[in-house]
Amino acid sequence: MHIRFLVELAAQLSSHGPALIERKEPVPRDCLLRYWTASQSRAGDWSRTLKQFTDPDSELLPDENPTPRWEQVRRAMEEIFLSEVLTRVFAAIGAAVDQARQETEATPVVRSVLISHTEARVRVLRSLLQGRGVPANDAIELNRLRKRTERWTDVLVGSLACYADVTEFAAEPERARDFAEDFGQNKSREQAQTEWALVLASLRTSLSVLWREYNSSEDWNGRIAESVIGCFDPELFDESGVFRSLWTTRLLAIADDTQAMLDDAWRTSPQHAIFADGSYLPNRLRGL
Repeated sequence: MHIRFLVELAAQLSSHGPALIERKEPVPRDCLLRYWTASQSRAGDWSRTLKQFTDPDSELLPDENPTPRWEQVRRAMEEIFLSEVLTRVFAAIGAAVDQARQETEATPVVRSVLISHTEARVRVLRSLLQGRGVPANDAIELNRLRKRTERWTDVLVGSLACYADVTEFAAEPERARDFAEDFGQNKSREQAQTEWALVLASLRTSLSVLWREYNSSEDWNGRIAESVIGCFDPELFDESGVFRSLWTTRLLAIADDTQAMLDDAWRTSPQHAIFADGSYLPNRLRGL
C-alpha cells in the first residue's frame, strides 16, 4: 500500500473522531496486536536500512543486505515522516477511547508503536544533521517534509483534542491546542462537514507534490492500514473504495486465522473436526 493512503486514513480517522470516541466501544485486541506486530516489523526494517547507511562498516547479519543506496534510504526517510501522521493520530484516538471508557486497553499498545516510530525519526534527524552521504538538496527537501507533516499531524490531533486530552501525541502540543480551539468553535453539522471536506482537500493538495511512485514498506503499510481499519465499523470508510476493500481484507484475515485454528484442532484432536464444517477553513489551516 502506498504511503499516501496512510496519510489519508489518518485524516479520515480524525474527521470521524467524535463518533469513534463517543461510541465508547473497545478497540479489538486482535486488531491492536496486528497493528503492533506490523508496525514493529516496519520499524525494524527502517532501523536496519538507516543503520547500514550511517554505519556501513558495521557487521551485518547473514540475512541483511549490504549498504543501501541513497535512493533507498531516502524512501525510508520520507516514509518515516509521512507515516508518523497516522501513528500519532491513531495513538490519539486509541488513548481517547480509553479515556472515554476509563480503561487502558489500547493506550499501551499505540504508545509503544509511537515510541518505536519516534526512535526511527530521531535517527533520520541525526543523519540529516550530520549530512554524511546525504545530498544537500535532498536534506532540505526532507526537512521541509518533516515540518509539513508535523503541522498536519497537529491539525488532526488538535481536532481530537476537543474531545479528550490527547495533545501529548501531537508533534507540538501547544500548536495542537491552538487548532483544537479552532475546531472546538460551535458550528452546525453542515459547517463542520464543509470544514472537514476542505481540510481533507487541503491536506491532499499540500502533500500531493511529495508523493513518489514508490515507497519503502508497501506490504507493512497495507497490514497496518488493514489492522487500523479493522478497529472500527466499516460504515466509516464507505467514502473510499480503498479503505472499504481493506475491511474485506480484515474479514478474510480473521477467516484465515479461524481456519488455521480449526486445522490445528484437527491435527491435535481429530474427534473435534466436525466443528470445521459448522472546511470552511480556520485561519490557522490556511497556507498549510
